[in-house]
Amino acid sequence: MLVATYDEFESRTEVASGRGSKRALVESFVRSSVTSRFTVADVRDAAPGVSDIYIRRVLDDLKKDGVIEPSGRGKAAFWTRLRDDF
Repeated sequence: MLVATYDEFESRTEVASGRGSKRALVESFVRSSVTSRFTVADVRDAAPGVSDIYIRRVLDDLKKDGVIEPSGRGKAAFWTRLRDDF
């Protein structure tokens, strides 16, 4: 379990350097999330240093591409991953 956790950490830190890294970090979370349902707070926890506004912008782009869809409004809102092939 420790090795798997370290591998996950390593893959996320590789994504976190370079141009476009914030977008890649958010997309990586959406792609690799254990469950297909997640909240903005889940993304915020997985992508420290990325603003809520930017997270919402990336999620909106993924929504337009048909990758995810929102459900609910406000703090009770969550997103559902529809595809893994993006």
